Amino acid sequence: MSGFFNIFIIPGGLLLIFMLLSLIRLILGPTVPDRIVALDTINTLVVAGMI
Repeated sequence: MSGFFNIFIIPGGLLLIFMLLSLIRLILGPTVPDRIVALDTINTLVVAGMI
């Protein structure tokens, strides 16, 4: 893999990991506000991935 390819794969992988952690929080969150914050975090990460 080239260095240019790694520039996109590493941050993309990190965004995916953070989204999965937020998804777990969304499913298992003990309170409704926790779930709302997790959903908002996922939305923010999706927008960051588009940029």
